[in-house]
Parts: sequence; structure tokens; C-alpha cells
Amino acid sequence: MKLKLKKLFKCNVNNCANLVASDGAFCKSCLDKIINDNYIIPICSVCNRVIDLIKIDKSHKNINDRILQTICYKCYQKLENEIDN
Repeated sequence: MKLKLKKLFKCNVNNCANLVASDGAFCKSCLDKIINDNYIIPICSVCNRVIDLIKIDKSHKNINDRILQTICYKCYQKLENEIDN
């Protein structure tokens, strides 16, 4: 009888090393931070992944947009290499 190993995927937050059951999913700790209003969520506009979850101070509570469109380091390097070639 063969045991079938379940494939695990990396959490969809770039700077998180936790494993999840499906591709594109978030681990519990990252999901708790995404739900929390005290975190800003920068998303790469090229690969559409969450780059990191940034905790904001109480003095910055007036920030209206919690989701920031930016670019991750890997995508930036790819674009830079395409420009150089």
C-alpha cells in the first residue's frame, strides 16, 4: 500500500515561510494580519502577490488605503534585466 503525500505550498505572502494546503492561500497568522486594521498590505502589481504585511503605528491610523500597489524585488530584477538586454 502506497502512502500518498499531500503537496504543500508556500504562503502567498512573499516574506512568509509557512506552508499551506493550496496554491495562492494564506497561512493563519498572515490571514489574521490581513483582517486586522493595523496592517498595510503592499501587493506587487506584476505577479499579484502580497509582498509583506506592514504594521502601522497608532499615529498613522488616518491612512485610508490599506492596500498599496507596488512591485516586489524579484519582479523589479526581471524588469531591470529586460531593459538591459
